[in-house]
Amino acid sequence: MLLEAQDTLNMEFLKEAFFYIIKYHDALRFCYHKTQNRWIQECKKIEDNSANFLAFSEINLNGLVNGEQEKTIQIESTKLQSSLNIESGPMIHVALFNMSNGKSQRLLIAIHHLIIDGVSWRIILEDLELAYKQLCAGKQIKLPTKTTSYKKWAVGLIQYAQSEKLSTEIIYWSKIINFDNVPLPTDFKYSAIPTIASTRQVSIFLETDETTKLLSKVPKAYLTQINDILLTALVQAIGDWTGTYK
Repeated sequence: MLLEAQDTLNMEFLKEAFFYIIKYHDALRFCYHKTQNRWIQECKKIEDNSANFLAFSEINLNGLVNGEQEKTIQIESTKLQSSLNIESGPMIHVALFNMSNGKSQRLLIAIHHLIIDGVSWRIILEDLELAYKQLCAGKQIKLPTKTTSYKKWAVGLIQYAQSEKLSTEIIYWSKIINFDNVPLPTDFKYSAIPTIASTRQVSIFLETDETTKLLSKVPKAYLTQINDILLTALVQAIGDWTGTYK
């Protein structure tokens, strides 16, 4: 995530805000280690001195012209993304780029996808902005009350999976997974094993009116989200293609 700063950022306040966010959100302290046959997820305590949660970098681009600055940001961003390590850390790397020619600073926040998803980004950015502004105003950090923690959700998921209510569905789902899969039709027969190199991409675009209907009118009419609509369309398309909806 590369952000453009509206005002000059204070690196010390940034660090303090980030460490508070990591302490506040348990999932940002996850690390992983491999045993003989499986990976183990562990949530480190914030007091654990051995945990390498977060890395900071401040990169000065003074003296570089516009094109060189953007290219350097791309190169450094790739390096920082590659530095993320699920076993030894860090899982988060933050870099502040000081631009030249009066351009605004850039803030890169690289977080491994194992500890954040697209929905979580919005929450983390909102909390980070609030924490940083509170520090700039000379106040203590105070974030909104936590909702369900990751641990509570995980325990609840296990309990639900082992519940009597869910066990009644075992017969149904067993029939589903034991159903003979229908292979996808092909236009040509290949003697060689298909590879990415032998594929091609087909793109289509929707008009503004169609997009508006998909994003607002259809979900409102059926009380669904856009993901539900797209998945339904995919199932129908594959069903028409293969001749079966099972």
